[in-house]
Amino acid sequence: MKKTLRKNKAYYTRIDRLAKVCDVSFDLALQMIKLRADDKRLTRKKKSHGTFMNWKTASMDTLGLMVCECSKKDGETIKIRVFMTKEELPADKQSLWQEVSSH
Repeated sequence: MKKTLRKNKAYYTRIDRLAKVCDVSFDLALQMIKLRADDKRLTRKKKSHGTFMNWKTASMDTLGLMVCECSKKDGETIKIRVFMTKEELPADKQSLWQEVSSH
């Protein structure tokens, strides 16, 4: 038990020092580290299992057409891809630009 407490204390002390050096709050520093770890996990999943574009969830926003890129293993969203113009879309999916923007 003491070893676990010592290990966690060292980890959180390191984060606290990093937060002070970067002049951010402890919570923000911890959140950034967790986001980085999650991003690395998703990148590993993408490399090992591959991804597909989930065109069923495509939605139009002020930025453009947003499409989820999902893992082939379990369908978890890896990232959201934004197509700014109709020409960026694959030829067979350009009709989505009209369908989604007309809704």
